[in-house]
Amino acid sequence: MDAAKLKFKPMDLLIPTAALVVAVVILVLNFTREQPSEKWAEVRIGGQTVAVLPLDENTEAVYEAGGGHNHVTVQDGKVLVSAADCSTQVCVRSRAISRVGESIVCAPHGLVVTVVGERTETVPDLIVR
Repeated sequence: MDAAKLKFKPMDLLIPTAALVVAVVILVLNFTREQPSEKWAEVRIGGQTVAVLPLDENTEAVYEAGGGHNHVTVQDGKVLVSAADCSTQVCVRSRAISRVGESIVCAPHGLVVTVVGERTETVPDLIVR
């Protein structure tokens, strides 16, 4: 190959720089968006809601799912899976969540914990025609 064709050009930074700017804008918008005052954790097993836990009350509960159990803890306005007997332990290693839309998933047991809250915005998430 010709060495002149492989030489670095300033325009080579255009796409990575644009991608970085878009990522930063999305992060800033996500973390500055107003969160509802009332939030709760929705616990679903196999797509069915089995519990709704308010985040303003410290709670502990054990859920039997997929041949095992998951220990869900709500403490200081955050929810986490504190123990599980699944083989991967991804749900246990996940950090505690507190923002609307965040989820913790235990795939082997089919358990999903999602933070939900009352919408403060009137803008639709999706428009279908």
